[in-house]
Amino acid sequence: MSLGNVTRMTRRNALTAALAFALLVSCTMTVRTPQAVAEPETVVLLSHGRSSSLVLPFAESEAVRYAFGDWRYYALGEKGSGDALAALLWPTAAAFGRRVTERGPDPRLGLAANVGIGWDEAFPIRVEREAVAALRGRLEALFAANLATRLYNPAPNLVFVRPPESYGVINNSNQKVAAWLEELGCEVRGVRLLSRWRVKGPAP
Repeated sequence: MSLGNVTRMTRRNALTAALAFALLVSCTMTVRTPQAVAEPETVVLLSHGRSSSLVLPFAESEAVRYAFGDWRYYALGEKGSGDALAALLWPTAAAFGRRVTERGPDPRLGLAANVGIGWDEAFPIRVEREAVAALRGRLEALFAANLATRLYNPAPNLVFVRPPESYGVINNSNQKVAAWLEELGCEVRGVRLLSRWRVKGPAP
């Protein structure tokens, strides 16, 4: 192989790496938390690698984790290549997951201490208590309205129901969690594709 070919391959590899890096950066979502919070409440954003979920305070000693995904892949646990491809390429039945757990001793990350599944990153976020109550009320009503489809999957440790909407590349778990954060008064910027988060704002 000539020196010229090696140089062209090196440049091509460098360009590919740069484009890949730019794609990853562009897929990072930046969450800007509310600056002024009159009655603070802490929620926890969990990144599970490819997907995300949100943990809210539920009662004085409890927390509730909410998640969203594809029904066959996430709720039924059918994770063959065909199921994964279907979940990515076209709208499919959605799954809305919920689980109530005990809080841990830490007042912030303690919300997520007993969710029964690991995470890559956890972000405590301070928001208004009234906004938390409103979002939790809406999500609880959504879950209750679809109890006839209830199904427990021990792998993600969640009880799922089928909401009246579709899952897809433009309505995935990360986009859903971003929308929930916006309901809590946060500003979310970036491509809502991957579970890549950066949180900016006052520490809880």
